[in-house]
Order: sequence, then C-alpha cells, then structure tokens
Amino acid sequence: MRSTGAGVLVLCIALGAAGARLAAGGSADPAEGERGTRASPAVPGAPAVASGEAPTLTLAHDVATELETAAVARATSSPAVTATGRVLDPTPFVQSFVERRTARRGAEIASRELRRVSALHREADDASEREVEAARLAEERARADRTRAEARFIDVWGPEVGARGDLPALVEDLARHARAVARIELPAGAAIPEAPRILSLSAPTLGRFELASERLGAAPSTDAALQGPALLLLLGPGAPAPGTALLAEIASGRAASGVQVPDSALVWHDGHALVFVAHAGDTFETRPVVLGGALAAGWQVTKGLALGERVVTRGAQQLLSARTLPARTDD
Repeated sequence: MRSTGAGVLVLCIALGAAGARLAAGGSADPAEGERGTRASPAVPGAPAVASGEAPTLTLAHDVATELETAAVARATSSPAVTATGRVLDPTPFVQSFVERRTARRGAEIASRELRRVSALHREADDASEREVEAARLAEERARADRTRAEARFIDVWGPEVGARGDLPALVEDLARHARAVARIELPAGAAIPEAPRILSLSAPTLGRFELASERLGAAPSTDAALQGPALLLLLGPGAPAPGTALLAEIASGRAASGVQVPDSALVWHDGHALVFVAHAGDTFETRPVVLGGALAAGWQVTKGLALGERVVTRGAQQLLSARTLPARTDD
C-alpha cells in the first residue's frame, strides 16, 4: 500500500467525493451503484447505526488500496484501579515485632512462675502468701504488656500478617533494608478485591522501573486526607528507600475476554466507538463496538468484533468523514 503524504491527500480527496455520492444516495464507487449494501449485524450492548446512515462504504479499488487493515487478535484484560503509594519506614515494623515477641516471652515466664510459686505454697508451704500475690501481680502485668504489644503489632502490620511462618526472617530482612514494606492507597469509595492482583508497581521518580511485590494484607488504618482503603505490599530486594513515591495498577475484578484493536482503528461518532470492518469487494462496514479496558497497544473490544476480522487501521477517520459528509449541490 502507498504511504506517502501525496497518497494520504489523494485518499482524503477520494473519500470526500465518495462521501458526497453516498450522501446523495449513490455508491462510493460510481461503477458499483448496483451492489447494494449489507446490513450491519446487531451488537448486544452496542449502539446501532442511526437510521438513514449507510452501514457500508464501497470504494473504488485504487482508493481502497490507500487504506491499511489488520486482523484483530484475542485479548484479555482485567478491570484495574490506579493507585498511589509510598515505601514505608521499616522501624515501626521491626520494633512492633520485637516488642510482641518480648512481651509474649515475658507473659509465658510470669505464668510459669505463678504456677511454680502457687504449687509450693499449696503443697509444701515453702512459699508465703505474699510471694504468691507478688507472682500473681507480675503475671497480670506481663499479660497486660502482651496485650498492648499485640495491639501495637496489629496497628502496624494489620490483622493478616501474624500467621506468617516466615515472619522472623522477614523482620531480619527489613532491619537490614534487604526488603521493604509499601503502602498503596486506593481511591476513596473503592473496595479491596477479595484476591487483589498487582498488575504493575513502579517508582515514577526513579524511571518507572517495575518492582517485585507480594501482598501482605489490608492496611490497618485509613489515611485521614485520602479516606480510601489501603494495601500493604512486601517489596523484594533492591526496593527503593523509605518515602519513595509509588504508582500501582491493581486488578479490581474478573478478567474479561475480547479482541484487541489499535488506537488508530477507533473512531467516535455521537459519543459511540466505531470501527470499519473490511470485506471483500473493497467494501467497508461501519461497526459499533463496546470497549473494555485500555491495553498497552490499543483497546480491548468486548462486543462487536469477532476474532480474525480485519479492521481499518489507517484511514478510519477519513472513512467516517466520507460516511457523514453532507451532500453537495451544484449551483
């Protein structure tokens, strides 16, 4: 196909003339006036082509060769939420773990001592009543310390982390800055998915390089200014320093299947997305489509296109202009 600037100009002029003939009630190719038009199939959930508008354009062969088309391929996307976040200071995580471990150990020792002193007092009268009361008071204080430490731990780590078997090793990594914890703030009104998947995580100020991450759980608190839910993520080796800003894409629903079209294939008319599907005989069908999510190289179409159909990828806007061009009158 020709791709020079002159070729584009010729295409625009030819399509303009084609549109004028269509608006006047004829075919885009004068020699094809008796071919007729094929009705566009209904697309569930997509807008229908307005009454009175031709659903197809039939072009002269030399004009059609100026267009470029491509077959649509399968594409799967997940609804995603864009969220911001930051790398957290590891000190509160390390301190709360150490405090909880120490408090648990202290409560265990105090409880064991109370049982020992009580047994001595009861069985052999080798411990006085005062010693028993002192041991009981020490045990109560140790239990209170443990309760405070447990609450502090949850305030920092959240309620989902305590059962991790690798927590001691994880804390050692945090203390050595070998790993890091990040807090990701979801928009206000959003809900944390039951099994959220991190589609991407990057540090824009450091060149947007992708970061390896693992979900720790829901954050235990809400940011006073943002008022949305938050996630805690565990970052792998090489994580940025505390305070580094992060940008995350989080899957927020079930993946949807469809096909992929490039940006250049999509045109908009009356607020609706359209593509032009290429058929035999240099005929191009106007097809309304339903869009899914944005993809790296275009958009996902969930309704309106079938796998393998060919769509116009260069010249779609000119085809739209030809379809909607008002009829010219000769003075």
